Amino acid sequence: MKTTKVFSTPSLLCAGPCRNEGQSICRGFLKTTRCQGFTLLEVIVALAVIAFSLAAAASAVSNSAGTASSLQQRTYAHWVAMNKMTELHATKKWPSTSTTKGSTLMARHEWFWSVKVSKTPNQKIRRVDVRVRLDENDESPLVTLTGFIGQS
Repeated sequence: MKTTKVFSTPSLLCAGPCRNEGQSICRGFLKTTRCQGFTLLEVIVALAVIAFSLAAAASAVSNSAGTASSLQQRTYAHWVAMNKMTELHATKKWPSTSTTKGSTLMARHEWFWSVKVSKTPNQKIRRVDVRVRLDENDESPLVTLTGFIGQS
């Protein structure tokens, strides 16, 4: 069983389980017992491991926040596209083949949309592609919604 000894000298103050019990080391004129503890190298390695762990955690949190923001934007863009498609279905008018552009305000942001109506092999059905962008000059849309409208 290890015992705990406390020594206080001008050069050494330690408390805790002592290793090498019964052995003494001379330092100058005083005899002291060596106590177990961490070396400087062990402390530096432990701090390095903690630093890398915290950096990885911070990176994960940052990526998560960016993903959530992107998902929120795509969800709003999808709602804008669904609203445009619903407007076309609700009017019950036969759309002509053309491309229409405009903007809509949703969630305190202006969304830019384009509606392209094209023919299909069936003369009584039209294909409708609604594309929604964050900025009017964006090359690729956040969302593309494709639907069909039938002639009644």
